[in-house]
Amino acid sequence: MKKNKKILSLIMSVMMISLLTSIGKTTVVKASEVSAAETSTFAKGADTSWLPQMEASGFVFKNDKGDQEDCLQILKKHGINSIRLRTWVNPSNDRTNGHCSTKETVTMAVRAKQMGFRIMLDFHYSDTWADPSHQDIPEAWKNDTLEQMKTHLYNYTYDVMTKLKDAGVTPEWVQVGNEINSGMLLPMGSTTKPDNLVQLINSGYDAVKAVSPTSKVILQRANGYENANFRNFFDALKKYGTKYDVIGVSYYPSVDYTSTIDELGDNLKDMAARYGKEVMVVEVGADCSEDEVNVHNMLVAVQNKVLAVPDNKGLGVFYWEPEGAKSWSGYSMSAWNGYDGKANDGQPTKALDAFLPGEAELNPYPVTEISFDKKKVSVEVGNTLTLKASLTPSNSTYKGIIFSSSKESVAKINSSTGIVTGIAPGTATITATSYDQHKTAVCKVTVTKSSNLIKNPGFELDEDNWTVAGNSSSVTFENDAHTGNKALHYYNGDFKASQTITGLKNGFYRLTAWASGGGGEKTSEIFAVNGAKKRSAVAFTNTGWNIWNKYTINNVEVKNGKLTVGVKVQMSSSGGQWGNIDDFVLTKNNSTSLKDLKVNGTTVNGFDPEVTSYNVTLPAETTKVPKIKAAVVDSSAKVVVKPAKALPGKATVTVKAGSKRKVYVINFNVEKSNPVKNAGFEAGFDNWTISDTDAENISKDVYSGSKALGYWKASAYKLTVSQKITGLKNGVYTLSAWSQGAAESCTNQIFAVDSKGKPLTADIKNTGWAVWSQVKIINIVVTDGTLTIGSYLDAPAGYWGSYDDFELTQTSTNISN
Repeated sequence: MKKNKKILSLIMSVMMISLLTSIGKTTVVKASEVSAAETSTFAKGADTSWLPQMEASGFVFKNDKGDQEDCLQILKKHGINSIRLRTWVNPSNDRTNGHCSTKETVTMAVRAKQMGFRIMLDFHYSDTWADPSHQDIPEAWKNDTLEQMKTHLYNYTYDVMTKLKDAGVTPEWVQVGNEINSGMLLPMGSTTKPDNLVQLINSGYDAVKAVSPTSKVILQRANGYENANFRNFFDALKKYGTKYDVIGVSYYPSVDYTSTIDELGDNLKDMAARYGKEVMVVEVGADCSEDEVNVHNMLVAVQNKVLAVPDNKGLGVFYWEPEGAKSWSGYSMSAWNGYDGKANDGQPTKALDAFLPGEAELNPYPVTEISFDKKKVSVEVGNTLTLKASLTPSNSTYKGIIFSSSKESVAKINSSTGIVTGIAPGTATITATSYDQHKTAVCKVTVTKSSNLIKNPGFELDEDNWTVAGNSSSVTFENDAHTGNKALHYYNGDFKASQTITGLKNGFYRLTAWASGGGGEKTSEIFAVNGAKKRSAVAFTNTGWNIWNKYTINNVEVKNGKLTVGVKVQMSSSGGQWGNIDDFVLTKNNSTSLKDLKVNGTTVNGFDPEVTSYNVTLPAETTKVPKIKAAVVDSSAKVVVKPAKALPGKATVTVKAGSKRKVYVINFNVEKSNPVKNAGFEAGFDNWTISDTDAENISKDVYSGSKALGYWKASAYKLTVSQKITGLKNGVYTLSAWSQGAAESCTNQIFAVDSKGKPLTADIKNTGWAVWSQVKIINIVVTDGTLTIGSYLDAPAGYWGSYDDFELTQTSTNISN
């Protein structure tokens, strides 16, 4: 349960006479001012590591009046007194994922120091980002033993600190590692190897103190509101004798920060009391594009929580990349307006005012009412549902709603998300209370017996009904869920989780489950074993945090009413892999289901007995209608196949079993003929000629697929990307391509050159990150079967963007046209 907001109603009534203008012409009411305990020693900081690259690219920073001004000076005028800088071992020159070399770090630190800022240095001990999901060893250290790694880490830390000292900069705080929830320099420094981790941390600590005894060493974890995880982590570090001075936390709340702000404050107090350490919020951020007043209020609240830590052990708060406007970086949680064609382009948002002395929370739209969308709901044991409560007015300043259950032995509810879990048959009353004004509404929940063939299929009841074998300590039940409150989470250990189901009707079944995670496991699969020991399995491949994919085993045969289902995971030799499993479902195929559906001898991609519509794209210039073969689950069922009459076209497969009937539809399309090879750069730069390899990169900013050709360079540059196409039919063609990127003016175009050297071009006008537009060249005449196509760029320093999906299509065979 979240605690009541600090005397909000009292402050609101006292301060109703004090109105101020916050955004445009909006009149707001001050509430909950930053504590009077604030002093000049309290750090109000910003991580500005992107700033040099932004300036090099020509990004113009403007102050509140709209006048161009140094970004650091603007930050200073908004109350920022400290600057945090990350540093990487051997970074690339990618403008958002690179730089931050030792030389660049020193240059930026000197600049900030000369402007009067206090300095925090953040060692990632990697060539790029280090965070809970990535703690990659620098390339030059990858073959180190533990002793060699400690030496590398010490020498590197000592070298950076010495270069800073020689330049006249002594960082007040130094982070040894960044968001080291899982450890650092993995797998060697994993939290599963605490002795190794502590030796590495202590090497960094010793190097810092050898150069600068007064610098305070910080250890940082993400999710600063998760007290149990913080205790487990720092208890282990204490046991092994870790040396550090300050506990740092990250805090990136959802739009409704009120659901975790009290937990953040409680955790900070607990860390200070339990370990006798000072504490800081070294990273904070939220999406100002959604509601900048909400972010402003969150920042005021976070400062209050840090200031409330007893004995002045709350040192400060740092906003992560407040200047990193989304139009430049793609990062949605900066506190700066990008260049999007608006009046406030290039200016800071209202959120940054939160760091001004005596700044207060704002409440222009207090809550007047709360209501549930339903008065009564039902849920099965082991399943979940989400209750939706809404506030009046709909634009209430504070979006927070707190949920509670009258009988948690029957129905538990997540106090902030409204997700109800059925625990046991019965009824319970759920109450929703608004964070602001404490308005209430109620909903009756009836919990019924589970109808799912798998019990506790989403791990909402933790390990109940499941057997975990192998390294059981690697398995926990956490809130990174596909649905509901929990999922099975694994990290750095081999295990198998299984459940045996009895009393099933004989026949064919389908098993599904959802998975997400970092990837790289040696084995990762869901499986089913029937009573005759026949095993079926399907491998799952994780592709990133919170990227959920569904995996299916079709046609699992049950003969004696018994089936064991589950998940099996084995680590690779490097170890450290992690992931989440959720939402197992076992369903019996009905008599009208297909067991298999083939087109030209190959099972249709994504075939599922319960999915009845498919789209199949055939190779370019296919004219022959495909052959369809269908296999049924029930041998007594009848199958009628109606092939497509022509291409493109539609085929149907009808399954009849008694009075029951199911129709499967296959829609056939024929791929457009595109003579451009590797047109979407899915194979990297294959088939393309690149004039300046320092200016190109494989980008994840794509129009389609998973790759595109990206471009960027710190200095002014020219880039030609070309491909010569032969074997074309003579005629008239159209060339098209998709582009996105910086809205700055420069020469950016696609081109087509025929065999006689005649060029045709079309100009590209990018309008911002992820804003894709298509450009075309029409009436390209080919007379000898050859054509050279591509793109040309003559760009200023820092200009960036990406190309994708080149396409060449013949529009006429009549050259005279």
